[in-house]
Amino acid sequence: MSQKGDQYSLSIIEANWKSLLIVVPLAVLIVYTYSLVWGWGKTSSDLLVMYRHYGFALLLLVTGTFLHELLHGVTWMKMGGLDWDDIKYGFKLRVVTPYAHCKKPIAADAYRWGILSPGILLGMLPFTVSLLLGNAWLFIFGFIFTLAAGGDFLMFWIIRDIPADRFVEDHPERVGCRVVTQN
Repeated sequence: MSQKGDQYSLSIIEANWKSLLIVVPLAVLIVYTYSLVWGWGKTSSDLLVMYRHYGFALLLLVTGTFLHELLHGVTWMKMGGLDWDDIKYGFKLRVVTPYAHCKKPIAADAYRWGILSPGILLGMLPFTVSLLLGNAWLFIFGFIFTLAAGGDFLMFWIIRDIPADRFVEDHPERVGCRVVTQN
């Protein structure tokens, strides 16, 4: 049972390392699944598309990263009843990490949806569509942004036992949150 003040956070570096336990098997699963549907030849060819068109791939990466953080914030706003000013966006240069920070406490279920939304919308959804269409760019985008959500999936797992109606406060410096009393 979560109590007021309970911490559910990791340093950015610790979260990045621990998320590898999720990301590596997930990468294997994604590539294996795509190859089951489209074959190994197409899978390897599709993965190489980003190297042949590195400029476009870089544009997708930058745009997707921006959208990833934006989705965290917008979901917290919509699900938590917050305003635009209640979300802070930034970039931690020391650890080369963009971030979205929710400045006000919100219900744990709203926080969880905010954590998961980029991985679902930018990762799993495009990957699923790529399985149906065999589109290389959807495959690559879905692959990259499912893996980019590895830390988000880790944090979701860490806070899974917090009751949905408990309020949590996004940690200002670390990845994660702490349980607080309702506003």
